[in-house]
Amino acid sequence: MKPSHLTNSPALAAQPGAVGEIPTVCDGKEQEAFEKWAAHNRFNLSEHPLHYMFLDSKTDAARQAWKGALEYVGSVLAAAPTEAKPAQQDAVRVWSQEQSDWYRSTRPDLGAAISAKKGG
Repeated sequence: MKPSHLTNSPALAAQPGAVGEIPTVCDGKEQEAFEKWAAHNRFNLSEHPLHYMFLDSKTDAARQAWKGALEYVGSVLAAAPTEAKPAQQDAVRVWSQEQSDWYRSTRPDLGAAISAKKGG
């Protein structure tokens, strides 16, 4: 079972399975998202007056873990194979149809088997 601070997080209310672009660490939006999450979870958001650094050790540790998680997820997604693009899917469909047509014309026995298997 997930801890309640993960299941009740407003940041996790996005649609399941929907993967958007992973934000870059310290891109502004990412920092705002961390601060929103940290405030929701009642972290002390006191900052150093000159630097974007949290004075509270627990908040600073959470920030470092957040940044590390973004970097890890970004590297995993970058290494993951991408789904076929529509143009590639069309090319595969055309190639498959051409192969079926060729078999139908050169080998009627195989062409009939292919048609029967495809339901046509």
